Amino acid sequence: MNGAVVAGDLPDGEYERFWGEDYIPLAEAMPDEQIVATLQRALADKASLQAKAAAMRAKLAPFALTNAARHLLEIVTPAA
Repeated sequence: MNGAVVAGDLPDGEYERFWGEDYIPLAEAMPDEQIVATLQRALADKASLQAKAAAMRAKLAPFALTNAARHLLEIVTPAA
């Protein structure tokens, strides 16, 4: 599973709780220049990007296709 960092305006509620601080917050009301500056600052901080990507990799691991297939087999296979 590769690492990725989300940038955007997350809706309140479940998404916000799931992503926590592990994304780059942007707002629709931001002028283009502010969005570009925010992204440039975030991209300049390699350690922070790597930490955000690692955190999300760990949060998303249970949803990976290989894990989903394993969980499905556990559900449909009778216990011995």
